[in-house]
Amino acid sequence: MLCNGVEKEKMRKSYRYYIDLLKNVGESNKITTALIKNFNCGVELSDDGKTVTGFIVDKNNKTRLPYVRIPYGVEKICSEAIYDRKIDLMFTPDEFEDDKIYRSDSVKRIFTECGNKYLCSDDIGKYRYLNGKRYLMSFNKTDSREYVIPDDVVGLHADSVSFGKCTKLVLSKSMEKFNENAISDSYVNCDSHLEIVVPESLRRILTDSEKRSDDYSYYDAAAHRSVMINPIRYRIDENNPYLFIDEDSVYQVLDDGTYKLVMNSYFGLGKALILDGTSVIGKYAFCNHENLNDIEFPESVRVIEKGAFSETSLQTLKIPHYIERIDSAAFSDCYSLKSVTLYPTLKSIAKDAFDGCSNLDKVLTPGNNKAFEYKKCDGKRKIKQLVFETKEEFLKKNEDNRHKYAWIKDKVFVHTGLSLQEEAEFDSFIFENGGTVRKSTVLNTDYLIYNADYDHETVKLRKARELKEKGSGIEILTTEEWKKLIDS
Repeated sequence: MLCNGVEKEKMRKSYRYYIDLLKNVGESNKITTALIKNFNCGVELSDDGKTVTGFIVDKNNKTRLPYVRIPYGVEKICSEAIYDRKIDLMFTPDEFEDDKIYRSDSVKRIFTECGNKYLCSDDIGKYRYLNGKRYLMSFNKTDSREYVIPDDVVGLHADSVSFGKCTKLVLSKSMEKFNENAISDSYVNCDSHLEIVVPESLRRILTDSEKRSDDYSYYDAAAHRSVMINPIRYRIDENNPYLFIDEDSVYQVLDDGTYKLVMNSYFGLGKALILDGTSVIGKYAFCNHENLNDIEFPESVRVIEKGAFSETSLQTLKIPHYIERIDSAAFSDCYSLKSVTLYPTLKSIAKDAFDGCSNLDKVLTPGNNKAFEYKKCDGKRKIKQLVFETKEEFLKKNEDNRHKYAWIKDKVFVHTGLSLQEEAEFDSFIFENGGTVRKSTVLNTDYLIYNADYDHETVKLRKARELKEKGSGIEILTTEEWKKLIDS
C-alpha cells in the first residue's frame, strides 16, 4: 500500500520497539506484560496482554496521539480506551480481528499487516473480510461531498456512511445488494439529500423504515399539512436489468417478470400510483406518507409487505379480490382509517396488519371469517364492528349486484363537490361495476353527481347544466338522488 513520507517515517519508528523488545528478552530470558507495556508505542494492556485498556497520551495533548502500535496477542480494544481519543495512525498485527476500532471515527488511519485475513484499510476507508469478500465499514475522510466505493467491495456495514456532508454515494460495481441501514442517522434533519448512484450490477435495495420516519418531516403552517423530506434519492444506471425508476417510485424486476415497488418518494397530496405489472408492494414503500389518502391497486398486485402503508392518511380501504397476502404492520398507525373491506380470496393477513389504527370502527370480511382477528395488546377487541359473511352469502350478493347494476357498465361518470371519502367510495363502486369516472371534464359524460350542500356552484355543474339544456342527455343527480337510485 502506498503512503507518504511522513507515514513511512512513523511506520519505521514504530517497528523499532521490536528490536528493543528482543534485546530485553535476550538479557532477561523472559517476556512479561510489564515489559510489553514499555515498548508498545502508547498502548496500555490488561494483565493477560489480550485487551487494550488505554492509550498513553502526551502530557501536552491528552486527547490526540500521532500513532500507536497494537502488540501481537491483543484480541480487542475496550470502548473506554478509545473514548474521547483522536489517533492519527494505528498499526495492527496480522491476527487482530476486533472490528470495533474499524467502525470508530476516533482513528483517522489504520495500517494492517498484509497477512491479516479479517481486516484491512486503504486511503478510502476501513474494511472487513467475510468469506473472503470485502465489506466497507467506514470512510476515512469525514468532510467529503462525494464517496466512491472501490469496485472490489461487495457490501456496506450498517452505519458505514455516517457523515452528513456527503451528498453523493457511488456504489461499487461488485455490489448486488444495498441496504439503507448503511446510511446512519446522522442524516436526520440534514439540509441536503444523499444521491445514491446505482450500478448495473445491483439487484436489490433493502429499505429502512427509519429513513421514512417523522424525523425527516416538518409541518408547513401555510399549507396546514406535514411535508416529508426524502433523505435518499436514487440514480439507477439505465443498463441495469434488475432495477428502474418510474415516476417517483423505484421498482425491482422479479424472477417471474413482475415488479416489486421498493420505495416511493412522492410525499404530496393524493393517491398512491402503482405501475401495472407490480405484484409486490415492498417493505415501508409508502411509510409515513402522511398526505396519502387513496390507493389504486393494479390487478397484478398479490402481496403487501411489512409497513408498506403505515402512518398514512387513508380513511377507507377496500383490499381488491386479487390480493392474497398482507404482512405485519402493513397499514399500522393509520389514525384516519375507519373502515376496511377484505375479500374471501385473501389467503393470509398478519394479526397486527392494522395495529395502532385507533379510529378503525368496521372491518368487513366477506366469506373469510378466519382471515383476520384484530385485538389490542390487552386482548380486548378494538374494532367496534367486525362483520362476517359466509362465502355463499358473498357470492350471491355479488351475483345479485351484477344484475342490479348492469346499467352502470360502460357508462361515464363525473362528480363534483364530494368529500375525499365520498370520492373514494363513489369511484370504487363505479369501477367495480364496469363504469368509468372522468375527473377533468363533463363532455361526453352520462352522469354528473354533485353535492347539493356544497357552498357554491362548481364549474363542472354549470357546464353540465348548459349541456343538458342543449339536449346532450346528461343526467344530473345530487348525492341523495344517486343513493336512492342505486338502492332502489
